[in-house]
Amino acid sequence: MTDSIHNILLVGAGQLGSRHLQGLARINIPVSIEVIDPSEVSLRTARERFTEIAKNPYIREIRFNTNGNGENSAIDLAVIATGADVRADVVTALIGDKQVRNIILEKFLFQRESDFERVGALLHERQVKAVVNCPRRVYPFYLQLKEILIEDGPINFRVDGSNWGLGCNGVHFFDLFAFLTGEYSSIRIDEVLLDNTILESKRPSFVEFTGSIRGANGRGDMIEISSSIEPGTPLHISIGTGTRQIEIQESAGTAFFVKNHVGKVFQETFTVPFQSQITGTVAQEMLMNGACSLTPYKESVHLHLQLLKTLLAHLNNVSGKQYENCPIT
Repeated sequence: MTDSIHNILLVGAGQLGSRHLQGLARINIPVSIEVIDPSEVSLRTARERFTEIAKNPYIREIRFNTNGNGENSAIDLAVIATGADVRADVVTALIGDKQVRNIILEKFLFQRESDFERVGALLHERQVKAVVNCPRRVYPFYLQLKEILIEDGPINFRVDGSNWGLGCNGVHFFDLFAFLTGEYSSIRIDEVLLDNTILESKRPSFVEFTGSIRGANGRGDMIEISSSIEPGTPLHISIGTGTRQIEIQESAGTAFFVKNHVGKVFQETFTVPFQSQITGTVAQEMLMNGACSLTPYKESVHLHLQLLKTLLAHLNNVSGKQYENCPIT
């Protein structure tokens, strides 16, 4: 284990950012952490949540600031947990001002199509390694499930439930679909059955969508994500193959496996890890290896753009306007 101290910058200390900080508080290599957020309230929450974690001798220093891009000129790892509306500007300002080695970006990445190319070009130019926090691919249950599905061939992947935030969270399930099938570049959206009512998000100034989106990939795997405006249905994932059916209820931590030719039902229980249990591990992987198990930026961009273009086109069609950005986060 190296004795050098790694500089970590966390930008955004809101609900999710503060959970990232709790994860970083569990890291097992020497680090200096700086947290930046313009809101004193958010910084206070982050401080409180940081102190909930047992004191860690590997945290050599921690600072909280409301302004700027941090005090260090060289950043070994930046975690960008801002809203999607400002994330592209935050990333470009940070990379333009600092020497940054690695970045973990929150989803939904950006609201404008042009931002993906702008940020991607800068990451390439400055040789910054970037990943996107779609963490289901690091859940132990889905890692095991991927191994099971390898022998089954194409899958039919469905997600449904009530008001689960299709706009904000849909990319999580497209990412899980890509992870389980091993395909991402050939994923496409084939059918859009979104509702004409655009909803206000729980987060001010953002919107949400209900209805269904269907797609597929070049291997023949199929995906459908559906969010109903009617309340009362928990989020549910269904995966069908030629040999088995799998029904997953993450909130209950249960999965039911049915072999098609036998009909026998096997139940497995699992635990969904919190973000505070994930960030420290993936951050340490990036700092030590320059890579981690989260989604590489290039792969995630393709999935994000498939959804962004679909949602923005629907928003413009329903509103009769020509927005350049889709206000999801």
